[in-house]
Amino acid sequence: MTTGPVDVVVDTTTLRDVGRELQSLIAALDGASYQAATDPAAMGGTDVADAVDRFLRRWADGRGDTVAKLRDCLTHVENAIDAYEATEGCLQRASLPGPTAGAGTGRTA
Repeated sequence: MTTGPVDVVVDTTTLRDVGRELQSLIAALDGASYQAATDPAAMGGTDVADAVDRFLRRWADGRGDTVAKLRDCLTHVENAIDAYEATEGCLQRASLPGPTAGAGTGRTA
């Protein structure tokens, strides 16, 4: 077991990059549309058209689940950024020298 201070470094810039990538994936998947095959002959026959149609319907359902999970991940990334930045701010303020005794009163301690 380790005792003593531990350095934790969190690169919030990288976390923001991850957040932007997640937003891009969400937008791409959420904006994708499902369009049923209208011409089985153009697809090589009804068997192929039916298989493609089944795949696209299932993909549409699965895509919605994937988008929801990506949104959850994005929320966690954003919360982590906020938490790390707030903690860093607290640590920086705590490391600043405090006011000395008698400051502003003309007296010394």
